[in-house]
Amino acid sequence: MAMKTLRGDNDAVETVMGHRIPPPRLTRAAWIAAVKYLGLPFLGLMLALDLLLFLVFRYGFARCYGLFCLLG
Repeated sequence: MAMKTLRGDNDAVETVMGHRIPPPRLTRAAWIAAVKYLGLPFLGLMLALDLLLFLVFRYGFARCYGLFCLLG
C-alpha cells in the first residue's frame, strides 16, 4: 500500500514499502521527444510558410522580401 505525503509547494513524496520515492520529473528522453514531435514540425511549418511568402512576394509582386530590403 502506497502512502502519499505532501511536503513544500508541489513536491509529492511517496513512500512505498518503507522507501521514499522522489516525485516524477521529465527525463532527457522526454525533452528529446518533445523537441522531436513538437519543435521540429513547428520549425518545418514556419520554414514552409516563409518559403511560400518569399515566392509570393518575389514572383507575384516583384518585390523584395526580407529585413535588409526594408532597411535599405
